[in-house]
Amino acid sequence: SATTIVNIKPPLVPFFSVSAGPAQSVTVNTLVSLKGTMTAGTPAPKNVSYQWTQTSGPTTLSISNNTSLEASVIPTVVGTYTFSLTGTDDTGISKSSSVTVLVNPVPPAPTTP
Repeated sequence: SATTIVNIKPPLVPFFSVSAGPAQSVTVNTLVSLKGTMTAGTPAPKNVSYQWTQTSGPTTLSISNNTSLEASVIPTVVGTYTFSLTGTDDTGISKSSSVTVLVNPVPPAPTTP
């Protein structure tokens, strides 16, 4: 009699990671670009959706384009803000990353003697 060997491999799970980018330091009332990135493994995920949220800060800011990798805010109050980028693929797997934005006051105008 013959022996048949069957190798069963588990399905490959899509792999990806997101990055919210490096910390930033800006002046109050200046446009801040939040530039996220997604790195895919093999197999690559399908239909990844993105969501930027503010997780801390002295006041709540409105995030423009909050469902894309690149979003923006205009901080109107001095302080430290944290924003989180979450990517979710079509299987429900989510990955997140945070970025800190330090918002400084406008420097005083130089005085002329």
